[in-house]
Amino acid sequence: MTKRNSEDTTKKILKAALSEFANKGFAGARVDEIAKNAQVNKRMIYYYFKNKQGLYEAVMEKKCEMKEKAVADQPSDPEELMKYWMEICYTDIDFIRLMQWEALEMGWDPVVCEEKRAENFRVCSERIQGGLGQQLEGVGVRPDFLHLCFMAMNWFPLAFPQITRFVTGLNSDQEEFKEAQLDVISHFAKLAVPKIQNP
Repeated sequence: MTKRNSEDTTKKILKAALSEFANKGFAGARVDEIAKNAQVNKRMIYYYFKNKQGLYEAVMEKKCEMKEKAVADQPSDPEELMKYWMEICYTDIDFIRLMQWEALEMGWDPVVCEEKRAENFRVCSERIQGGLGQQLEGVGVRPDFLHLCFMAMNWFPLAFPQITRFVTGLNSDQEEFKEAQLDVISHFAKLAVPKIQNP
């Protein structure tokens, strides 16, 4: 098998595996189904990834690399930062579902790529702190907790679409909802920052 064919095969497998793990979690995912959706022989999955655990780790490592790049490119301005991650969340719902399954299946236990993922979040928090400078320290606001609030505003509607619908009467995949969410996010950032800047 040529290098190009090998790369194409692994990409197809990883794409199918992402969907399977996002929809069913690690325990519920089936290698047979992944092979079927990737249109490859199941033996190829074991050849490249050894077993289901190895495949899951490869999926998470790939996601971690993508998030690492997104973190490197993110803006430091709080309003632009929230908009930036909102767009990423809507284009990567499978990642949010992976996080939900991971929380259910792993609980408080260590997870795949824990150190690298924690580092990505630490960098995000530092960007927020860098964007607001000493204003955060002036009012005793921890940048990591502010970061957590920003994340919740972006993740919650996609992680809990039914609750979002109960509260707003809209589905989180509707354009009307996205526009309203973006408006609220912009106002939240504008309201939060002046209070921090002018305590």
